[in-house]
Amino acid sequence: MIDKNNEDKKYCKNLTKELKERIYSKSIPDKSFPESLARMVAEDRHTPGLVVSYPHGTVIQQEKHSYYYRGETALYGSSKPSIFRDAPKNPAEKAVYYFISEMKIYEFSKIIDRFEVVKDWPCDVLYRAIAQHYGIPTNWLDITNDFEVALFFACCKYDKEKNQYRPLDKSDFKEEKDGYGVIFKADAFLADLRYGASECKNGIMPIGFQPFMRCHRQYGYAYVMEENEDLYKSDYFHIMKFKHSIELSNEIFQYMEGGKRIFPNEGLGDITSEINQIIEAHTFSNEAFQSVAKNFNFNRLAINIENELNKRDIQIGEPPIKISRQRIRKIDRDYKKSGFSKECMLPIHTRTVYVPEGGDKFYLSMNYKTVKKDEGEDE
Repeated sequence: MIDKNNEDKKYCKNLTKELKERIYSKSIPDKSFPESLARMVAEDRHTPGLVVSYPHGTVIQQEKHSYYYRGETALYGSSKPSIFRDAPKNPAEKAVYYFISEMKIYEFSKIIDRFEVVKDWPCDVLYRAIAQHYGIPTNWLDITNDFEVALFFACCKYDKEKNQYRPLDKSDFKEEKDGYGVIFKADAFLADLRYGASECKNGIMPIGFQPFMRCHRQYGYAYVMEENEDLYKSDYFHIMKFKHSIELSNEIFQYMEGGKRIFPNEGLGDITSEINQIIEAHTFSNEAFQSVAKNFNFNRLAINIENELNKRDIQIGEPPIKISRQRIRKIDRDYKKSGFSKECMLPIHTRTVYVPEGGDKFYLSMNYKTVKKDEGEDE
């Protein structure tokens, strides 16, 4: 699996280098050369920088590898998005729990909106994806298409007190289930076909490059799951277990430079304590409350959300954290030393989309967004 992962990386790297050496054209090749059109489409899949619009947002894609993976340190018997793991069973309690979780995501989004990298981002910012990568519970499950990333998360454990990952040791193998690591593996091409067949409503979604660097350093994708779904029951993935060893955990930890390869030193690392305060928050802004209430579906449950929040000592009025302008500016300055332009090997680019005669009816039936054409632009 490591050999196949390295083969994928080498192919993508060589192809990207080849494209950089060409004169890049945004036009579709002449119809008399179908081979060049097919090659262009194939190359886009395996090189970074292509802007693609999906129902969940417009993203700058990363290069595609052959498989999707997820790594876990033990045979837990269940693998669900973080928001579902601790959700109450009672329907009314569950609805309130989800409401509070959505307010946390909203407060996180308002904080990162203050950074220049977010303000200047050329495509949609997937706030939920970023929030998930920084520990805020969502209904998105972290998936990667890099085997090394999955192996790191299967062999290393987060130390909350030290706010860093460490290799597994003997203290982690208390029960039989702890003696095995798990790798979930899915064919990327087939998974993408299934995502398309669901009208992009359910499945593995590309996150691509996002503000700050954790998402794309981890080759991040998101598996959007319903409450009753579980990766152990998914027909997308094969489940593979392996016997843990301290030697392997240390080897992987060292190879990934203690996690620095996938947890880069960037802006949000300086506000880790503030993000943790959002996760544990009992106070939320009125703006967060109104925004979530407007879009939240209580599924006909007779709930007075304000009363329910008061019962749980949840206060509405002030945001859970405040960050000074000086700190924002400092992080903005520090982030300019790294950033997206140094991470993506090709410039951001798009391709003209061809819709065959009558195809507009098909696209509209699939609920795709329509875009107004500029005057004089071809349909």
